[in-house]
Amino acid sequence: MSNILTYPLIPIVAGDDMMIISDVSVKGNPTRSVSVDQLGAYIGAGGGGAAGVTSINTLIGALTFVGGTNVTLGTVGNTITINSTGAAAGVTSVAATVAGLAMAVQVANPTTTPSIAITFRGNTAQYINGQGNLISLSTIPTSVTLTTTGTTGVATLTGNVLNIPNYSGGGGGGTVTSLTTTGTTGVATLAAGVLNVPNYANTTNFNLASDTGTTTAMAAGNTLNIAGGTGIDTVVTNPGVGAISTINLADTTVTAGLYTNTNLTVDAQGRITGAASGTGGGSSYLAGAGLSINTATSPDTLLVDYLGSDNVILSAPTLISDAVAGDHFMLNEVKTGNVAYSLISDMPGYFQALGVTADTGTVAAIGNSDNLDLAGGTGIDTVVNNVTDSVTFNLSVTGTSNYILAVSEATPIATDRLPWNDFSTNIVRRASIEDVVVAGQGFKSAVLRLDPQAAAAPTLTQIYNTIGGTFVITRLSEGDYNLTSSIAPFTTETLLYINNPNTATPSSGTGELPQPTTIRRKNSTTLGINCYKVDTGTVSGTDDDFALTNDIYVEIKVYTATI
Repeated sequence: MSNILTYPLIPIVAGDDMMIISDVSVKGNPTRSVSVDQLGAYIGAGGGGAAGVTSINTLIGALTFVGGTNVTLGTVGNTITINSTGAAAGVTSVAATVAGLAMAVQVANPTTTPSIAITFRGNTAQYINGQGNLISLSTIPTSVTLTTTGTTGVATLTGNVLNIPNYSGGGGGGTVTSLTTTGTTGVATLAAGVLNVPNYANTTNFNLASDTGTTTAMAAGNTLNIAGGTGIDTVVTNPGVGAISTINLADTTVTAGLYTNTNLTVDAQGRITGAASGTGGGSSYLAGAGLSINTATSPDTLLVDYLGSDNVILSAPTLISDAVAGDHFMLNEVKTGNVAYSLISDMPGYFQALGVTADTGTVAAIGNSDNLDLAGGTGIDTVVNNVTDSVTFNLSVTGTSNYILAVSEATPIATDRLPWNDFSTNIVRRASIEDVVVAGQGFKSAVLRLDPQAAAAPTLTQIYNTIGGTFVITRLSEGDYNLTSSIAPFTTETLLYINNPNTATPSSGTGELPQPTTIRRKNSTTLGINCYKVDTGTVSGTDDDFALTNDIYVEIKVYTATI
């Protein structure tokens, strides 16, 4: 058996696994090792095999293709074809609507074989406006008043006033009760309610129209028959010129008179065709939901029911949309004891909307059903009390978010303010740091550092300053300096300290001696500094600038109770 076959198998080959190969490029064909990745790159890159895909989306190794919903895979050799088995996209449903009431739209078979049918409503006495609604045409006045103003021009109809000029002079007027067409010449006349318009040369421009039927042109020689319909009688009087056709409401068989507890018969035209008095006792009415009838009174009394499960309020229809300010509430008016109604917008405490703004952010609209959240910010806590309907704002004084720790840090100055409790009134007040220091008999201070310079004023650095203002040092002469403040902080109560660790070589003798320095107040804005050296064996001193030997910073401290 081969030695290689006796090695254990590797269930999953990794790219960094090693293989043993023979290197034929070297004499003797020595055995060498190569990784699976190196061998795969050589074969896949054309070094010994066909070029192909080495990875897909960073995945290396065997890949499995699976067809998803409405997808099938077809393979021919090394070619994979991805096919769709879904139906072609198309219209799945049809719907249609129109605005207004002039047309009706109906969609049949909306998801299979849709069709749309449009039906027009209305009649010949209506038209469709811009909103798609039906509007009735203006009607011709049923009563016309005739005037004969003027002798020239055309006839006019304004409202129900017809003016026909009296072309041969004269005048007249009144209400038209009948129409005649006597004569073929002359002017139209109105006498005793009879309008006579001559039939000028057998004119045919007089048309007869009714609610139904065909409009007919009335020519000379035609007869206009004014016939009575249901419940209508007509009668012609004064035959011949000036004949009148009178239209009367036909009498019924009902006898005129007063009836009690009446039993009536009404026909399709709304006429009372039968009437008879009845007998009393018992109500002929039925009380609906929310109503009751009191038969103990005469006549019976119809009452609104406000009690029980069927009262008028509970029996009202359910609200189908949100209430608006123009809706009404029914209520009992205490002053009069009557049931009344009120607009929602007139109710006490009515609230429609509130705009809320803050230092930053977008304006928020708070409506009737919204809640306004009064949230606490940094260092602020809020508490809602649903008994007293109140919100309390508290300063947070504990934890890492309390109102002191929450504020940003800064170096205080004299005009900064501190809160304090006035025990005489138990009121929180404020005071400047300056006022607190003076009231407490404390001191403000400044710490300055001097860096000596040769034959020049030292460089001044401000280490600490609660006094305020700025300090400047100037050299007046050798060993003589002025330290000035931009404000006037120095008083007779000002305390001064200067530390000079420098040493100087004396003008006579040997060695180095400490260099004495003095500081004093000159005025409210200026301090004087004098530096000198002491000669060996003498008590005399000589002005001298701060020594540069053993160069150490000079420290100045100023304490003052006022600014």
